[in-house]
Amino acid sequence: MYDGGTVLGIIGKILKELESGRLPRRFPAEGNFVMSRSTVMAVSVLVILVLAFAAALFAWRLKKRKRAEDKKGRSVDEIVHTEELPPKKVGNPVGKVHHIGKRANQQDSFGVMEVENGMFAVVADGMGGLSDGDKVSQKIVLTMLQDASELTKGQMGKRPLYTMVSRANREVLRMLAASPGSRSGSTVIAVLTEGSSFQWISVGDSRIYLYHAGQLMQINSEHIYEKELLKRAVNQEVSFAEIQTDKQKKRITSYIGMGEIKHIEGSLNPVKAQAGDKLLLMSDGVFNTLPEREICRILEMAEDAEEAAEVVKKQVLARQNPRQDNFTAVILEL
Repeated sequence: MYDGGTVLGIIGKILKELESGRLPRRFPAEGNFVMSRSTVMAVSVLVILVLAFAAALFAWRLKKRKRAEDKKGRSVDEIVHTEELPPKKVGNPVGKVHHIGKRANQQDSFGVMEVENGMFAVVADGMGGLSDGDKVSQKIVLTMLQDASELTKGQMGKRPLYTMVSRANREVLRMLAASPGSRSGSTVIAVLTEGSSFQWISVGDSRIYLYHAGQLMQINSEHIYEKELLKRAVNQEVSFAEIQTDKQKKRITSYIGMGEIKHIEGSLNPVKAQAGDKLLLMSDGVFNTLPEREICRILEMAEDAEEAAEVVKKQVLARQNPRQDNFTAVILEL
């Protein structure tokens, strides 16, 4: 039989013969074994394929190791916020700010990615009064980013955001069920753009704004106990004075992870805006610190969405609030 070195030597001779246009019909035998030309050709092709496969496997493992080393030491929270899916096409200008404030833990999560003909953005604010708010907000963002990455052209008319939020809630409930006694939740707001049109959805007390013609308009309403009290005050069940002193008035009445979501608010059809308008998604750490008039002025003065986000961050920190909450803002220019 031929050993490995002999076979490689024969292959080398074959390649030289092929280059010269000559190829013998029979090859030297060792013992009683004789290799025909077709056999040697088959062996040659097999060896070449094996070597090519080995080289590809080595390159893949090397690349995988490098990715693992790059992620080593990074938290899930950081991966959620910083990793981007491969872009499909050039998108609209985006500004992002994400800061822990004066809190011990970062319970805000957000994601932004390019989709077919537009952008998708989501902000989730884990509820600080409950356990594992950070894990819940991360689960929401990861689930909705995954769904957004699978959107195809023409799905704007199918209200995909409602489907995304419903699945995110199921995933959170499944996660919480795996830890008996765990009780947690998170707000969520999201927008999906296509050209200068957009869809939006909201659960909880985070806010979505549209900046148009120098005006800042809040699109959604917060799901908080104060809203229910106001309805009761109109019906003269409570006084407006009682609402002002109620310590529970800011309590969130609808959130992801509560079981069946009590309130989901969103667009039923795409909203038509104008090119150059901006969408702002904010956790309460932003709008509880900066008044709307200041946010409006920032958008008016900034050259683009990225600069506006940077100024928002600087202005929130400039307040030096000793109890500053986590704050997150995403700004999309249509």
